[in-house]
Amino acid sequence: FEFLNKELFFSKNIKEFQKLILSDAQTSGGLLISCPKSESNKMLNELNENSEFDSKVIGQFRDKGEYSIYCEE
Repeated sequence: FEFLNKELFFSKNIKEFQKLILSDAQTSGGLLISCPKSESNKMLNELNENSEFDSKVIGQFRDKGEYSIYCEE
């Protein structure tokens, strides 16, 4: 994840192994979807009613700051 240092911010409470998992391109395929915040509850209900997996909101889009991605707990 060091090659992303200029684009990716991790809060101090993110552990080293978590940084590796979050930065690994192999873990990104097909795991994330986005929708307007106003539609998120509807989408979560639909996903959770029709899947054996639990879906959750894990982030949000915001105006770009110093970094492109912020990982905060």
